[in-house]
Amino acid sequence: MKLEEQVVSLELAKKLKELGVKQDGLFQWFRQFPGDDYLLHYIDYNHHEMDLKIFKEHFPDSCSAFTVAELGEMLPTGIYIDDSSEKLYLRCIKYPDAFNISYFDHDDKWFNWVLEIDQSEADSRARMLIFLIENGYISTNSSRSLSHGSGTETPKPIGADKV
Repeated sequence: MKLEEQVVSLELAKKLKELGVKQDGLFQWFRQFPGDDYLLHYIDYNHHEMDLKIFKEHFPDSCSAFTVAELGEMLPTGIYIDDSSEKLYLRCIKYPDAFNISYFDHDDKWFNWVLEIDQSEADSRARMLIFLIENGYISTNSSRSLSHGSGTETPKPIGADKV
């Protein structure tokens, strides 16, 4: 499997950056000169903060090419769609030619509140994250993790912390 298949596409990476998701992924989409094609660059995990800072200074239009795992850490495990709703849980399903990411009701396994499907798991996860941010269900902040409930506190309606 190619690395490009394991990270979010350039188009969706740019959208996540535009929405304010902190750009601290292990991989970065960048181009050396304007007009060049974008390439992937690995940010050294052992010197991540320093390496990322230097990289961003040299390539300011770069954007994080988040991995499936990084995107999975950003997606909430469960969400509430309104004051009266039951908690909906994250579900990822792999089909022969696509990945399905949705939030579903434990009591009604056929109810998928939001459904994102793509050929790449990373892009399916990114599309779900973009949907949640754009619709105010989670918000970006200065840390890598996004603002959303952990699932242990009192339920609050989604949208109460609009972006």
